[in-house]
Amino acid sequence: VIICDIVVGIVAAGIFALAMGGWEARYPTFGFGSNSVRQLRGRLEDPTLTGFPGRIKDHVLAFAGPNQSWSLEGTGPGGVASLVPLSGEEALGTVVYLTKEQLEVLDGYEAVPWVYDRKRLGALVWREGAWKEVEVFAYLKVDVSRYFPPSEAYCCAILRN
Repeated sequence: VIICDIVVGIVAAGIFALAMGGWEARYPTFGFGSNSVRQLRGRLEDPTLTGFPGRIKDHVLAFAGPNQSWSLEGTGPGGVASLVPLSGEEALGTVVYLTKEQLEVLDGYEAVPWVYDRKRLGALVWREGAWKEVEVFAYLKVDVSRYFPPSEAYCCAILRN
């Protein structure tokens, strides 16, 4: 009985994937903005990552700032992507399934907890021919009190991926 409780608890937190050395938990993670499957494959050094279409209800993509890291010299600050609540709307993105270690690496890239926080949100994920309700991790900007248009460099990063 104890073993079943442990397995059920892990399954509720993520899914299992067969990896070298045994089964490991994988956590659904919602990517949007520049966090495309392509970029995540590079950052996490995992060319096997697969993305699935995802939607988060009652949220929209917004560009908050100021952010200098994506600005070109002399252009001033730009906004970077985040999700913000907005009733009746829907944010689109891609869901990948990451290990705990991959989430920790991504936390570093997203400057958690200073620039982004990793939050749990309800989502719909297209798997096996149907939309399925899943709890996902999403990286949301800590400060969305000011909105800025994204820089040309940031737009290129989003569109390139």
